[in-house]
Amino acid sequence: MSGNPDAGFVERVHANPWILAWLFKPMQGTALGPAIAVATGRFQALQSLHTETAALRQALQDRKAVEKAKGMVMKYTGLGEDEAYRRLRKFASAQDQDLVEGARVVIAAGELFRQMEHPLQRATSVAITDRSRP
Repeated sequence: MSGNPDAGFVERVHANPWILAWLFKPMQGTALGPAIAVATGRFQALQSLHTETAALRQALQDRKAVEKAKGMVMKYTGLGEDEAYRRLRKFASAQDQDLVEGARVVIAAGELFRQMEHPLQRATSVAITDRSRP
């Protein structure tokens, strides 16, 4: 709530996205409806931004997974970037998966191959785990 606002008050309130609504003192019943309408509109705008942000974060994570899988295909097959991407798409399609799902399968397989390349690291971690048992 606010008392006597100065001339720039309304402009400052509109410029601040974190202010959802405002009321003037003394509060009049006729001001409540517009304040609720402003608050509802601002809340819906913030919810929309939240939804958009979540979708963009997911798209970025999906893109990272595809890039990582493509790098693994390049490493284990010796192919160039374009051909590795084509093979990744073809693999996902053959598995009846979208590209991101196929990429995650390739990443999981790549992790297994990485563990097989470095058996000492795996054996050491198993030995440490075994010694910690009572």
